[in-house]
Amino acid sequence: MVLAERAYLSLGKVSFNIDTGDWDLQIVNSGRIPSPAVRLDLSIYIFDARLGNTEKTREFLAKGVLGGDDTKVSPTLPYSPVVHTTIPEDKIPLVKGGIYGLVLSGVIRYSTGFDHADDFPFCFGYNAMDPVKWEYCAVFDLAKRKQQKNTLVQDRFLQSEIE
Repeated sequence: MVLAERAYLSLGKVSFNIDTGDWDLQIVNSGRIPSPAVRLDLSIYIFDARLGNTEKTREFLAKGVLGGDDTKVSPTLPYSPVVHTTIPEDKIPLVKGGIYGLVLSGVIRYSTGFDHADDFPFCFGYNAMDPVKWEYCAVFDLAKRKQQKNTLVQDRFLQSEIE
């Protein structure tokens, strides 16, 4: 019964205006009951694609947590936080030209409505040269491989040092 009735959260529509730096995110619930507690751990950054996506080349535009214990997401009403970032004016043409990459990554941590919690990790990379513009980055959780670590790693766009 828990599997059939629980909350299932995911990232829905995402829109971004590169000129203003405004992000509209939508967290949707495809389950049957509301999630009584939702937290969004978010990271948005740019990097010089010529040098690769490494710890040293990342310039974070936003990094933080939205929501919390009182943030609820029902099956009929999504949670839609707006995040404002400031891309330096000299970097906007570099992102638009594909010289700089842009990455939105994070994890939605939420209560299923029962005595369980769940995570929905996500990662999207902006590719100015692709007609689609946004590409999904594969995500996996290293916490299951390495004890005492809760690090999300996204291949291709987010390279981490794995010991």
